[in-house]
Amino acid sequence: MDVDVFPDLTAPTVVVMTDAHGMAPEEVERMVTFPTLAPQSSVMGEMFFIGIQADSSSMMDLRTIADWSVKPMLLATGGVSQVTIIGGDYKQYQVLADPQKMKFYDVTISDLTAICQTISRNSTGGAVRQFGNEYLVRGMARSSDPDELGNSFVKEHNGKPVRLNDVCEVQIGGAIKMGYASENATPSVILAISKQPKTNTVDLTRRIEANLANLKKTLPADVRLDTHIFRQADFIETSVNNVKDALLEGSLTLSVVCKPGASLEESNRLGNLVETELLSIPEVSSTARRTGRGELDEHSQTVNSAEVDVNFTIKDRPREEFMADVRKKIAGIPGIAATVGQPLGHRIDHWPSLLFFSSCSRNLKISDWPESSC
Repeated sequence: MDVDVFPDLTAPTVVVMTDAHGMAPEEVERMVTFPTLAPQSSVMGEMFFIGIQADSSSMMDLRTIADWSVKPMLLATGGVSQVTIIGGDYKQYQVLADPQKMKFYDVTISDLTAICQTISRNSTGGAVRQFGNEYLVRGMARSSDPDELGNSFVKEHNGKPVRLNDVCEVQIGGAIKMGYASENATPSVILAISKQPKTNTVDLTRRIEANLANLKKTLPADVRLDTHIFRQADFIETSVNNVKDALLEGSLTLSVVCKPGASLEESNRLGNLVETELLSIPEVSSTARRTGRGELDEHSQTVNSAEVDVNFTIKDRPREEFMADVRKKIAGIPGIAATVGQPLGHRIDHWPSLLFFSSCSRNLKISDWPESSC
């Protein structure tokens, strides 16, 4: 019988097939599948977090690595249902219009909208079948160079061509943030991995870690992958192996709500202060925070709320004294309300209809971990 943390309550996934005539397979994946389709998974399937930080690579570079290197590799791992990303600077090609120049060249917003909808697009030419082979015919016009994009023709004005860079500034920039992520009070990119129904958590975790080890060899030397933020397999392995020494180590999840009306930036500032205070406690080894929400994240937070995962090791004092110190540190931060609980208990709270978990948890000895009321 499979052993797992939670009863298998995730609804089966629905497979959606996409067919985009004239597009190459990699274009269908990049332009259709990834942007528009998200597998379904509940928060109960959330089983693994990965943090990405670096010494010199920018937050935009880290987010790009997460989106186009780490996430595709994870989704290609059998058993993974969904990967949500929060943090970093999501890369955009931005067209910033100048109203005065637009008026001078008689260019309207409709003109700019029309050109931006068709800018940098490959054209299709069907297929050529020759000598037993089939070749896709495409006109390659897509560019990632802002200068080339800025040279796109908009209209004629007084007999002269008006290009995009005559009335706009075309630049690479970060999208408006929906959320922030940090580790140990330092900006980070965090990926949350959810599993498919009837998937063995321990086996999937090992395969993910093996794939990450191979991927790490291809990443910039300064990029670090942290796989110890939240690892559901730890709870299973501890329960099955009954490793008593592991009970000296543990993890907590703090749910933090900032004062009403707090902006995302203010919530991020207060969340950073929460991490700083927690890290001042000797037993705390690491913190990881998610404020706001990530794109396509079903487990979303409002902009004035955050979740902080805390790893700790009990050293020279009882756990009760440690927990009292945690509460004292958090209570000293003005403008927030916070609750302290278990990582597993936090996820159970998102599933009110789970009535029979108590019997399963006794089998898994989850009660040996810090209680949500502590």
